[in-house]
Amino acid sequence: MLAFLLALASATLYYGATPSDALKKVVYPAPGAKVTITRVNTFGSYAVVLSRGALMESNPAAPILFERFSFGWQALESLDFRCRLDVHEIGAVGNEALMRGMPEPGKQKACGENGGRDSGPTADIETLRSQSGPLVPSVAVVDNFAMVSWYGAGGGEQIYRKAGGKWIFMLGGGGAWGSKDLIAHGVPARDLCPLGVYDAKCPKK
Repeated sequence: MLAFLLALASATLYYGATPSDALKKVVYPAPGAKVTITRVNTFGSYAVVLSRGALMESNPAAPILFERFSFGWQALESLDFRCRLDVHEIGAVGNEALMRGMPEPGKQKACGENGGRDSGPTADIETLRSQSGPLVPSVAVVDNFAMVSWYGAGGGEQIYRKAGGKWIFMLGGGGAWGSKDLIAHGVPARDLCPLGVYDAKCPKK
């Protein structure tokens, strides 16, 4: 288990040419078991993959939601909870197609109010996604700053700053970053709400 988590921490590619290939980047086999793909549902640029013999964070892996980007398929969410699918706003038809034959996810409110949808220039989002993982629910890009939400071997938020046309890592670690910390590191107050900072004072929608 420890060796796997260390491998995840040092790996840089959490995506694959197919949803099944990408699944193998974000789960690991249970003791004495082999990871077997048992079902793959697709709808547009999304897929849900169900497996047997796979673990994530020491628990049996739930169905996992993937999205296809220019660099390949990447895991967005572990579908333990229904809100982790709904927050991506794929739509009722797509949700039904993706979840057909899959275990019913829990109905608990476990997703918060922010993540789940990318925002900002597509090229920047894909650059940041291609170097992030294991699971990346959302990437928000505002001006020269970005927040990447991730989980699957722990979880948290990574903050980047763009300089010289490249995204430079600023802050990471587990958990969420608050407004005070980000302002102290140079993030403008006006960018906090668009980035989805959990304690930013934002106008109600």
